[in-house]
Amino acid sequence: MCMLNLYEVVGPGKLIWAGVLIAVLCALQCAHSSSTVRGRLGRCAYLTLAAQGVLTFLPLTVFGFYWVTMAGLFVGSVLVVLPPRLTWVLFGLLGVVLLAVTVHHGYGWVECVYWPLGLEGCGFIVFGLSHLSKRIRDLRDARTELAQAAVTKERLAFARDVNDLLGSSLSAITLKSELVRRLIPTRPDRAVDEVAGVLTVSRQALSNVRAVTKGYRDMSLEREITSAREVLDSADVDVRVRTRVTVGTVDRRAETVLAAVLREAVTNVLRHSRATTCDITAARTDHGMIRLSVTNDGAASAPRAPSEGDGTGLGSLAARLRALGGGLTADRTADGRFRLVAEVPAEHAEAPAAHRRRPNDRASLFPTPASRTALGISVAVLLDYVATIAMNILRRDMSATATLACLAALVVSAAIQCVHFCPRARRRLGRRAYVTLGVQGVLAYLPIVVLGQWWGSMAGFFCGSLLLLLPARPAWALYWVVGLSLPVSAYAGGQAGSWCYYYGQSTLLCGIVVYAIAHFYDVIWQLHRTRDGLARAAVAQERLRFARDLHDLLGYSLSSITLKSELVRRLIPVRPEQAMAEADEVLAVARQSLADVRTVVSGYRDLCLEDEISSARSVLCAAGIALYVECAPGPVGPEADTVLATVLREAVTNLLRHSKARHCTLAVVRTSDDRVRLTVRNDGAAPAHRDTSPDGGSGLGNLVVRLAAVGGRLMYEHGENGTFRLTAEVPAQRSASLPAPVDPVNEPELAVR
Repeated sequence: MCMLNLYEVVGPGKLIWAGVLIAVLCALQCAHSSSTVRGRLGRCAYLTLAAQGVLTFLPLTVFGFYWVTMAGLFVGSVLVVLPPRLTWVLFGLLGVVLLAVTVHHGYGWVECVYWPLGLEGCGFIVFGLSHLSKRIRDLRDARTELAQAAVTKERLAFARDVNDLLGSSLSAITLKSELVRRLIPTRPDRAVDEVAGVLTVSRQALSNVRAVTKGYRDMSLEREITSAREVLDSADVDVRVRTRVTVGTVDRRAETVLAAVLREAVTNVLRHSRATTCDITAARTDHGMIRLSVTNDGAASAPRAPSEGDGTGLGSLAARLRALGGGLTADRTADGRFRLVAEVPAEHAEAPAAHRRRPNDRASLFPTPASRTALGISVAVLLDYVATIAMNILRRDMSATATLACLAALVVSAAIQCVHFCPRARRRLGRRAYVTLGVQGVLAYLPIVVLGQWWGSMAGFFCGSLLLLLPARPAWALYWVVGLSLPVSAYAGGQAGSWCYYYGQSTLLCGIVVYAIAHFYDVIWQLHRTRDGLARAAVAQERLRFARDLHDLLGYSLSSITLKSELVRRLIPVRPEQAMAEADEVLAVARQSLADVRTVVSGYRDLCLEDEISSARSVLCAAGIALYVECAPGPVGPEADTVLATVLREAVTNLLRHSKARHCTLAVVRTSDDRVRLTVRNDGAAPAHRDTSPDGGSGLGNLVVRLAAVGGRLMYEHGENGTFRLTAEVPAQRSASLPAPVDPVNEPELAVR
């Protein structure tokens, strides 16, 4: 536009020099707007800014007032390059300078407001686009840091839970086992009593391991409802289920805690009541909450509100619900039946219910400084355009009625544009957006009858709204139709070519600026939500790691302590020397368990297959089970060694817990395709279904995930005469071409033969 203005007042020679200067100024502006280039310039950016200032104001003495339009770029560079403290001071000073230049050239008061306001607005647009693009890059680059911070917070919470539940128990086991060892030679009766205490503590600790493991797993409400129906049916309870919740539309944490509430409620129905009927209802309320209701007719005592610390499972679940912004209540229905109701927000909530804001709260609409900055820039740009058009209205010689009508149309159009700017407002409009778009279209064209082409810039807002609200193809087609309609009508009305170009480029530029800034705001909003999603996914993966490590490491250790303590109690009266040796092993395992607690909290622990075979031989021998070992794996990588040791540990744990084995065969061999195969076969196993899903709390389900992460697989089969065989295969050395660890959402399946 500057070149067109100069073309009418200067000769060809000066026009060439003007073109060169404009090219240099545009290059400097691009360098200042790019954060990458600006970072490379360092302090030299102040020199390039000074050069841009000289090339902006010095040519005014040669080209006259029309060169002042280049000042808008310099204003933008000042806002981008200089520190915040100097920025706004110079921004105001530049406004004064532009006002002085306009007055010096003899313009009236309307132009003296119009030109400084328009040029400073142009600079603010440059600043807004540069600033928002940088904020988007910063937010994108900060995704990893946010996820790491969330994982760290979750790790600290887990460490606290593990220490509270297991630390004291393992310390008590260690102290009591040391006391048992000292009492065996002198006071065997007292030693037997202390061993009984060790057994009590170890069994409770093992129960706590399972509780913590389940609490840190994502659970499926749909699967839990199916399980509840089966369990209640088998107990001759008439169960009626009504669910109106779409799978996949509920936040995973909310779904997990509701599934836990349902599991606890069904357990209480079976344990503490004589129910004959039970109604289970899950539905979404009008306030964006998911409500789970469990009603039965068998409760004898009056209900009381569950609270944290009341010694019940529902008390801890009530605390978890409150942490998510929900609640848990218990009451009686009109017909005297007991009803438990849990409510939780369907979408993720950052704060507890007491601190959650209303949906129309400013912090809820604009949750981050970046989104609030984006909105501020959008409003400032909109106000600048509105003020410019208001100046156009005031400079026209019209009646007071026509002036007020045009100003009212301007205010209404600006208000509609504010709604179109905000992504949440656009979503709430739904199909009504076509109505507001139609009204804005009428207001973009109707005042042209009164104001002529001076009103044309408002069509730029209409162009931006078209791009924001309509699908891409029709939006861009209509954008060009609207943008070109004004210069065509101006040309038909006898306007000069330069003015026709101005109407077209100002309309199209205004539309693209409106769209770009609103789009940046959308991107910042979506990026904020994506960052939260990535952080939640990282936390979910960390929770799975906690659960697997806790089950794999401490589950085995506590089972071994329980078994060996039982053996010590039996041996004290008849074979005290062997009882002391077994007590020494209990001490060693208890101390290792304390180390394992720290290992689970801090990270993965490398295990050794050879050491686990020795441990298995010791534990099985203590249990009176004959073990036959064949081990010739050859060189094995550390990942394969750790995962096979974990498989063996889980296999021995399950053998002791779920079978009456007398013989066990353990084989570790290398196959022809350079894989290592571990096979554990035992007798005395009763055929039974095993839940190997990640939600089921099964150690085998954990092993499926671990083996898949290193390119392996797990198989098991029940044979004749009560035999059970577990087989795990992994590559001897991990290949670089193997995929990343398995996504917990898409778990591999366990092969059953």
